[in-house]
Amino acid sequence: MILDAPFLSRLTASRTIRELVCALQIYYRDAESAADTHLSPNLPALACRSGCAFCCYIPVAARPAEIFLLAGFIQTQFNEAEQVGLIQRLREHVTRSAPLTREQRHATNTPCPLLRDSRCSAYAARPLACRAHHSLDVSSCEQTHRDPTDFVTKAPRLASLAGAWQRMVVFAGEGFAQLGYDTTAYELGAALLEALTKPATWKRYQQKKKAFPGAKEFRSATPGRVRN
Repeated sequence: MILDAPFLSRLTASRTIRELVCALQIYYRDAESAADTHLSPNLPALACRSGCAFCCYIPVAARPAEIFLLAGFIQTQFNEAEQVGLIQRLREHVTRSAPLTREQRHATNTPCPLLRDSRCSAYAARPLACRAHHSLDVSSCEQTHRDPTDFVTKAPRLASLAGAWQRMVVFAGEGFAQLGYDTTAYELGAALLEALTKPATWKRYQQKKKAFPGAKEFRSATPGRVRN
């Protein structure tokens, strides 16, 4: 895949974590604009709506740059009480998830620690996997939420939109990989907790080392219930 020149140029010119995540944030904007071109009045409408949170109980994979962008958003946009509450939920999330096998994690409804009142509290900074996820039929989402062991039912999606997002997710990862940065897919909650509580993770990433040695790498065991 040929990398988009402006995106790669921004990454190459970045000297700090702030500049790296700014380049990714611009990419988020451009990716969503590109995704919008795959929507049309002649195509089925997306069933996704604000307040519909069935997908927010599915495990999410995110890469370090996405996690640092999310952490930066939280540190600047959440007040102190909100940050303390989120860190507590992240700790509880990790404690609940730690004893589970990979298969058990994918077969268990676990609310995203960022979910508040059926809405994402960090929606503007959500990872690419969350941006890419969509459904044409909310009943299928409700079914897999009601029975998380149902790996047969899958939310119907727009093929062209799903394909475009898949290419853009890969595309972003390739940009960071070409420059030697860690592009490991981590479980979102565990990695975000480290980013918010361990400043050394930011330094490790900038030194092109493994960013979150204490967080589990994400492995998909059940493609029917995964966002990565």
